[in-house]
Order: sequence, then structure tokens, then C-alpha cells
Amino acid sequence: MEMPLMSNDQTPIMTMRFKFKRTASLRFLSHLDQQSTFQRAFRRAKIPFAYSNGFHAHPKLSFALALSVGMTSSSEYADLRLTEEVNPSEFVSAVNASLPDGLKILDAKLIKGKVNSLSASIKSSSYRIKILDHKYDKLLSDEIQNYLNQNEILVKKRNKKGRLQMIDARPFIKQFSVFQDDHDDLQFNLSLNYQDQKTIKPTIILRSFETFAHREFGDDLLWQVHRENLELSSK
Repeated sequence: MEMPLMSNDQTPIMTMRFKFKRTASLRFLSHLDQQSTFQRAFRRAKIPFAYSNGFHAHPKLSFALALSVGMTSSSEYADLRLTEEVNPSEFVSAVNASLPDGLKILDAKLIKGKVNSLSASIKSSSYRIKILDHKYDKLLSDEIQNYLNQNEILVKKRNKKGRLQMIDARPFIKQFSVFQDDHDDLQFNLSLNYQDQKTIKPTIILRSFETFAHREFGDDLLWQVHRENLELSSK
């Protein structure tokens, strides 16, 4: 597939919105490194992308949500601005051939005209959290219900200025449950709402529950956090 790269004076005319996954082999990749990895893949695949303005021009690429270091995911979304129409299936094949193991595009669609930003389109996110070296305890289900029955759940969260502030996390919790896998390991399902493009990190909720239930879940470096889904609005 021969698709020429664009020059800086070209105007983006459409958007390729794609869904991708990140597996364990690249879970320690930072958001900036992940962005650079995709940019290199687009260049190798000769995708006709639009550049940003400025001295250090780069592809006009935006992600719905940054994926924290140490996390894996099966449902990430990104938008790439294009200057020429590209067949979505050819886009997927060409870019995947240039990506390293651990990153893979699952699907893509071409959007012509104006698009809403991905970050403003997020409605909720769902996670599966495995606690290593901890076994399932059936009492946890009742403890979670008691935790959710609180009128408010106060947690500390940093604001844009980096200062810690107390907020009520209860409106952000859409669903919270515990389950056991085939090896009797302890795992949680957690779904979080978004309000005005804001939410709470799943690790903050789990630490809050840990304190409430008088539990010890160990160092969160040993937690395996996997984002299972990002729910986007259809607008």
C-alpha cells in the first residue's frame, strides 16, 4: 500500500479512529513512549497523516485516555488526522505490521468532517484488578456492599495544580464486585463513571476500600490492572 506522507502545509481533512490493545510485554511503556511508538509505525506504514504546527512537528494523534505505566488494556481508542482517504482495513494491516509485539490495532473507522474529541466522549471505564499472592474471600462481597452503601466515600485526589484535595468518589463508582478465577486468586471488577471529563483512578478506589474493610492488599506494584472497556458516547 503506497500512501505518501504529507507536508506541513497540508490541511487535515478526515480522522481515522482506531481501537487497540496493549498486552503484558509492553505494560511498563509510558504514555509518551507509546505515542512515539505509534508515530514511528505510521511513518513506516506510509500513512498520510497530518502534522502539528511548530518546529517539532508530529502526527496529529490524540488518545481517549492515557494508560498508566504497569497497566494493560483490551479497549483503548485514538484518533489520527489524515490528509487523504485510507481504507480502514488497509490501515489496520499496514500499521500492525509496523508495531512491536504488545501493541495491536483491533479495529478502525474513517470519519469525515468534524469529530468530537475522544476525551470528551468517555462515559465510563471498566477494569479487572488481580491482587497477586491473595486468595478469594467470600466475605469481601458483603464488605463491598457495605462500602457502596455509604452516603459518601471521601478520597484524596490531586487537582491540576498537584495539590491533594478531598472529594466524594461515590458518584464515580458505577459497579464494584469481587470474584475468583480458576486458581482461586483474588480479583476485582470495577467500573467508573466520568463527569465533566473527570473520574477517579481505580487504584485510589481499591485503596479506599482496603482501609474501609481493614484489609491488606500489599504493594500496588504487585497489582495487575487491566482496562477491559472504555464506553464512548455515540454523539
